[in-house]
Amino acid sequence: MPMMIERPVKKVTPDELLQILLGAMRAMHWNYWTSHWQVSGSSFYGDHLMFSRMYEALVEEIDTLAEKMVGTFGPDSVENTSQMNWASSFLRSWSVYKCPYCRGLRSEKELQGLFKSFYEKLKEGNALSLGMDDYLMATASSHETNIYLLQQRMLKQEAIRKASLQRARKEAAEAAPSAEDYFFRDPEKKEVREFQESGQKGNLSKQEQRKGAPPTVADIKEEPGGEEFSTLNRYVIDTEEPTNLSPKRTPSPKLASWVFLED
Repeated sequence: MPMMIERPVKKVTPDELLQILLGAMRAMHWNYWTSHWQVSGSSFYGDHLMFSRMYEALVEEIDTLAEKMVGTFGPDSVENTSQMNWASSFLRSWSVYKCPYCRGLRSEKELQGLFKSFYEKLKEGNALSLGMDDYLMATASSHETNIYLLQQRMLKQEAIRKASLQRARKEAAEAAPSAEDYFFRDPEKKEVREFQESGQKGNLSKQEQRKGAPPTVADIKEEPGGEEFSTLNRYVIDTEEPTNLSPKRTPSPKLASWVFLED
C-alpha cells in the first residue's frame, strides 16, 4: 500500500499551507463526483447517493475556506494554476486505488493528516484565527463521518465478495464430475445406468415387450375357462352319465393268456 505523501516537504508560509489544503479538498470534490458517476452493481443507488452527498458537502466547505483565504491573504492565494497543480498532485497519488471506496478512504485519511499538521503549524506561527480554528475543527469532524461511512461500505463489499466467491466454488464443485460419473463413462456401465434410470423391468425394447412371451401353464389356468383344460391342454367333457374310461381287458385267443388287449 502506498505511503502517505509527506506534505509539505519544506517550511512554508501560512497562506501556502492553506493553498495545499484547498487543493486537496478540491481534488477530493473532483474524486467523489467522479465516483458518483462510476459506481455500479447491486448497491448502485446507495453508493450513488453517498458520493453525491460527499461531493455536495465539499462545495460549501471549499467555498468557506477560499473566502477566508482571500479575506486574509488576498485573491492571489486562490490562483487557478497553483490550485490545479496541487489538486492534480493529490488526484495522481489517489489514482492507484481503482476501488472508489478505497480511493475515497485514502483521500479522507490524508485530509485528516493535513488538518492536524496544518492546524499545529498555523497555531505555532500565531496565524490561526478563531474563525479558522473553528472551521478546521468542524470540517475535520465532518470528514470523520465520511471515514466511518466508507469503512462500513468496504466491509459490506468484502462480505459480498466472499459470498460470491463461496457461491462460485460451490457451483464449480457441483458441476465437477464425481467418482460415479467417471465410473459410468465406461460404455457398458453407462448402459447399466441408463437402464436403471429408465425404470423398465427388462432390457427388451418396447416393441418386443408388446409381442409378449408365450403363456405359461399357470397363466392358462388363470384365464377365463382355464379350468376346462388339463395340464396337457386336453379338453375334458363332464356329462351327467360319465363314460367308464377304464380299459376293458379281454383274453386274446391268439396270444398267451396273460396278454390283454384294450377295446
